[in-house]
Amino acid sequence: MTKINLLPKEILEKRKSESRLLQIFIGFVVLIVVMGGIYSLVSMQVGKEQKKLDDLRAENSRLNKSIAEYKVYEERKVKLQDLEKTISNALSGEIAWHKILNEVSMVIPSDVWIDEFVGDMTEGITCRGYAIDYDFDTPDLGHKPVAEWIVRMSEIKVLTSIWLNYTQKATFKEQPAIQFEITTQLEGEKPASAPAAPPTKE
Repeated sequence: MTKINLLPKEILEKRKSESRLLQIFIGFVVLIVVMGGIYSLVSMQVGKEQKKLDDLRAENSRLNKSIAEYKVYEERKVKLQDLEKTISNALSGEIAWHKILNEVSMVIPSDVWIDEFVGDMTEGITCRGYAIDYDFDTPDLGHKPVAEWIVRMSEIKVLTSIWLNYTQKATFKEQPAIQFEITTQLEGEKPASAPAAPPTKE
């Protein structure tokens, strides 16, 4: 069966043109919809990334504030360390004399008296004093109380190179006594050469 189109050629061309315009319009609408969808997706992604950026900026701001606050404590810590270092340097060459005197007082014999106690960081310690001169001290030149005093001083750990400079007969509070002088260095010092033993003075 053969179809015969009785419409004029002009009308047919017009309909074809309208059909093409409709297709173009539909294609344009579809393109707009697709572009709109893509824009929406991109906008959502950009929004998420912007939110992340805002959160990072807020966190960075909080961290900067915290750093500023901790910086004060860090400066105080540095000042404290400097102060401790200064104190440590100041006390590095100090000697605890109160401890030495306490130990000396604990070991001094009851029949020995210290008349003079001179202490120096570099020169050491010089003790001058008296001891009872017992009648039964045999031999009389042995000066046993002084010898006992030297032995007891050697028990004090911080004292080294204990040396008896001299002993001599004397009178202490109107009683026969032995006058003596003892020198000693402090632990950690370089021992000085010991002087030759002086003769005992009568």
